[in-house]
Amino acid sequence: MLIFILQFLRAFQEARVTVVAGENDSGKSTIGKLIYLVIRGLSKYKEEFEADRIELLINLTDRIYFEVRGNIGVLR
Repeated sequence: MLIFILQFLRAFQEARVTVVAGENDSGKSTIGKLIYLVIRGLSKYKEEFEADRIELLINLTDRIYFEVRGNIGVLR
């Protein structure tokens, strides 16, 4: 049992745990919510950026296609 406790304490020291403590209504939950929103926002940003980039490329390709198609009649 003593070995287990020592292993647990060693793992706890290596974990680098951060604790936010304070009185009621001091903003502990607000800090947690803020951290959650920032992490979630950053992960969503990458997905949305990729989707926007793909949509932009599709729109640009469509514009080029229709521009070239419209100019083919002018060249004849």
